[in-house]
Amino acid sequence: MQFTVDFFHRLLENTKPGVAYYPIIFSQFDNKHVGDEADNFKIAEMRGFWREYGYGMVSLFKEDFDKAGGFDVKIIGWGMEDVYLASNVVRKRF
Repeated sequence: MQFTVDFFHRLLENTKPGVAYYPIIFSQFDNKHVGDEADNFKIAEMRGFWREYGYGMVSLFKEDFDKAGGFDVKIIGWGMEDVYLASNVVRKRF
């Protein structure tokens, strides 16, 4: 995952008390184009897709995380903890 200084500035600008910031990120993977480029850090539309619905990347204050109920620690296995948190964030509306 590649994070730039601009990305962290956007996090700071958009994360406020009572607000959960879910950035739209570019997922740099497309199995049809793996190995096409020598530079794995070159971002190109044909090498991935925009995740406008990914709930795993979120920035919020710890107090808001706690108000939303945090992660569901009863989940066994991989996944769904981010969906649980996002559902609670929307439902609680801080």
